[in-house]
Amino acid sequence: MGLFKSKRPMLPSFEGESLAALLANPEWAYAIGQAGFDPNKCEVVLRVSEVLVGSGGVPESGRPAILMGQGDRIALAFPAEREVKVSSRDKHRAEIQTTRSGSFQIVFGNVENLNVFGFWGSKDQLSRGTIEGQAFGSYMTMFLRGQLRPGQIFGTPQGIATLVTESVDKPHPGAERVLITPDLMREARQFMESWTHIVGQAPDEIFWPALERFGHLGGATQGAALLAIQSQHELQRTLDQPWQTWANIGHKALESGDLELTVWVFLFAYVMVEQVGFDANITARCGFREPGDQTYHQIASQALAAADQAPQGWTVVERAIAPPTTKEDLQTGLRGLLGQ
Repeated sequence: MGLFKSKRPMLPSFEGESLAALLANPEWAYAIGQAGFDPNKCEVVLRVSEVLVGSGGVPESGRPAILMGQGDRIALAFPAEREVKVSSRDKHRAEIQTTRSGSFQIVFGNVENLNVFGFWGSKDQLSRGTIEGQAFGSYMTMFLRGQLRPGQIFGTPQGIATLVTESVDKPHPGAERVLITPDLMREARQFMESWTHIVGQAPDEIFWPALERFGHLGGATQGAALLAIQSQHELQRTLDQPWQTWANIGHKALESGDLELTVWVFLFAYVMVEQVGFDANITARCGFREPGDQTYHQIASQALAAADQAPQGWTVVERAIAPPTTKEDLQTGLRGLLGQ
């Protein structure tokens, strides 16, 4: 009998509690503090109505939950049966995605490993195409990039959807020049290698997140922050920013002898120009549309230079389901495109 008496009592329901009430509750405050998070120093503190937490095994769910982002860590605090748990991850492994149904998830590593934070609560309207979803996707992307300050995002999904534009620090951080670091070059090559297995064969739930990833690597402004830009000139400059970043990646690859990556950047741009239609929702989601003429010419010129430098017999895989493209075919096609 003593064993049963020592068990902690089951937690009450917290579903009607506000964010302030949850943070003031000793059970929640203790768990959050023990996990090393200080809500007063977090860049993101959001009360969400329902979450799913996957850690590689059987996933857990919680109602409600607090999503926290502080420095290099991201976490979910949620009530289990007898205690408040905090599941914490390194944000540098995180990638925000949308599922086939349109709901949001933050994936850590390979999605097949079920290491994921899922946001399914219909009360929050956290899905692709809603104002709350656009704001959530935009601000969480900014957090993952280190573009938010402590205390900037605090409240609920409905609350952040109404934030004034100045709360995102001149709402187009992606317009800043992206540094071409060795890590970015590695990520760019990994993306393009995976793209060859996506283009021409992947379903929408893989294709569109890939385009979002391209924009993310290029420093794109995505979601609500992009929609907040009023100036047409500034909007065009912001939409072209990820293409400029990728043009710089292609140039750096050409200098280092990675001819394949330089050509891949062009082949991706070619698909966007010739085969993808960008409506307003897709543009906001991805943070770009087809490249401007000048940037497209620059990317094509670099690809031609790579093809010219390539040895005889050199080929590049444009898409995994088709034979490789030869050096000679690239040269002919690119010279025709460039009017040479």
